[in-house]
Amino acid sequence: MGNIVAKSEKHTEAEAALPANLRETFNLLIDDYMDASETHTSDNSRRVNYNILADLVQAGWRKQ
Repeated sequence: MGNIVAKSEKHTEAEAALPANLRETFNLLIDDYMDASETHTSDNSRRVNYNILADLVQAGWRKQ
């Protein structure tokens, strides 16, 4: 989890709501999302960027 410097309150809450076996996947997805957001955003906004989601799908992320 190279990009996560400090977990926000919302990150911690969302992570805690997941079963323990999905928390690592959640944090890996956050890393991939943050990496992809550097390509598609310039203002560091936290809005959903559908290009980022498409990149993640192309990279192999799938709903289990």
